[in-house]
Amino acid sequence: MTTASIVKGLQNNKIVMFVASEKLYKDSLTSVAKQAQSLFSSIAFLSYRAPGATLESQLAKAGVKTKNCFFIDVLTANVKKASAGSNILFVNSPADLNEVGVAASELIKTGKFHFLLFDGPGAMLLYQDYDIVLQFIHNIITKCRVAGVQLAFFAIDVAANKELIKDLHLFVDEVVDLGAPIADEKLVEAFR
Repeated sequence: MTTASIVKGLQNNKIVMFVASEKLYKDSLTSVAKQAQSLFSSIAFLSYRAPGATLESQLAKAGVKTKNCFFIDVLTANVKKASAGSNILFVNSPADLNEVGVAASELIKTGKFHFLLFDGPGAMLLYQDYDIVLQFIHNIITKCRVAGVQLAFFAIDVAANKELIKDLHLFVDEVVDLGAPIADEKLVEAFR
């Protein structure tokens, strides 16, 4: 697929799941973020893969304008005292899905963000049972659909995530396999 196909998919679909190999994961994530930024004035990130400041730095190095990004950080406060940032909201524990859900709901309710990128839903399985994670993800999808917020999941294509990826197929509008290096046309198409 090409960058154009990814952009087209995100423009036409409210909920998209991107699946990337471990090798291409970081590059694919930044490519999708760049393309999303070309379509949406601001982007929100919910990441179970990396702390907010780490993800922000990774995106900035790749050319994403992070001043227009907001991060829900579920990891940092679990290991050290987090200092509040203007564009990072810290959740006390990645296992507390009630708190994560409230943070996501509040972010959605602000109306400032029309695109949410959920990075690493498979990593949630480190903190909660499968059925609880699936129920939480379905709830986030429903909130985004009702609010008119486009949502993109970013999943790593590894054995541990296979069942979750298969089950998420039922809830998303499109699945974009990023198994090969991304061409710009692939991303553009998914956002349309």
